Amino acid sequence: MQLGIMLKVQDPPAGGHFQRVCAEAIEAAVAADRAGLDACFVQEHHFSPDDYLPAPLVLCAAIAARTERIRVGTLIMQLPLYHPLRVAEDGAVIDNLSGGRLILACGLGLVPREFAPFEIDVKRAVSRYEEGLEIIRRAWTEERFSFAGKRFAFEDVSVRPRPVQQPHPPLWIGTSAPPSLERAGRLGYPAVIPAMFNLEAAKRQVALYRGAARAHGHEPRVILQRNGWVARRREDTAEVWGPFIQDHYWRYRTQLQRLSEYPWEPALAEAPDRDAFTYERLKPDRLFTGTPDDLVADAQRWHRELGGFDHLVLRLRTPYGPDQAATLEAIELLGREVAPALSPPHPQPGDARSIPRRPHQGGGE
Repeated sequence: MQLGIMLKVQDPPAGGHFQRVCAEAIEAAVAADRAGLDACFVQEHHFSPDDYLPAPLVLCAAIAARTERIRVGTLIMQLPLYHPLRVAEDGAVIDNLSGGRLILACGLGLVPREFAPFEIDVKRAVSRYEEGLEIIRRAWTEERFSFAGKRFAFEDVSVRPRPVQQPHPPLWIGTSAPPSLERAGRLGYPAVIPAMFNLEAAKRQVALYRGAARAHGHEPRVILQRNGWVARRREDTAEVWGPFIQDHYWRYRTQLQRLSEYPWEPALAEAPDRDAFTYERLKPDRLFTGTPDDLVADAQRWHRELGGFDHLVLRLRTPYGPDQAATLEAIELLGREVAPALSPPHPQPGDARSIPRRPHQGGGE
């Protein structure tokens, strides 16, 4: 089981401190690198009043320049908003700059207010997405190729430079609703299981994905995202982190424009007030928290219940807190006492599910 973290790239409620937000994200990535964690990830949104990161690959390049061995990636990048050849080129450059450390996790996005200014019809997002994934994979693995689809068409293209990782940098699929899980399985990509839902919902999501993958002759690979925090004392987790995760769940619930994710847990959409998301209510079947031993036990329990997963990605810091100093302490504790208990001692080169821990030698998976 590999261990990564999400980096905070928001400045609520009204932005205005983007330089500080990016500096803190890079500082957290450097701390995770030094602590021996396996990967760090950034998200993407557009036209948000809180300066939500709109250019994830730009920040990935900045992080790659400041780190040495940790994998750097998007989780997720809204692929339908881009021409896939541009993504393939930028990704190949970052993979070279980093010595073979890029992970590209892509999703649909599907927020109409983010699509419209780019003059992209959200109704065409799925076809742009599926064609985009194929184009990126082929651009990274074929010396020259042509493509003729519903949304993209070109002749005799060669993307240079070639990525360092062979056969290509990891491509993951962001999932939530049933169609996205089935799509990830059908296309044969690792599926990222989102952090919002409880254990029972996650089990149904993983089962749907695995069934689709095996039905199409693919080996399923699960990436589990969770909200989590680690501290020396359990009470510190509840006191320092608890109020922020309660706010995070309530704001997510009240601000979400589309409820397509909620068929897994209708109770999330129906939660009447903020008290529905207290730390004590969220902890038992939704959060990875407590002391290092507690967090390891949470991860191992979910690993058993889900029938295994390849990579755990923790969101430590919510958009509203805790502060940077507390986050850096949590990262250091993750690296010192949690990661060694979760990761295999000797990842095997060539295993798409293995991410080298110490030291990174380049060359990819």
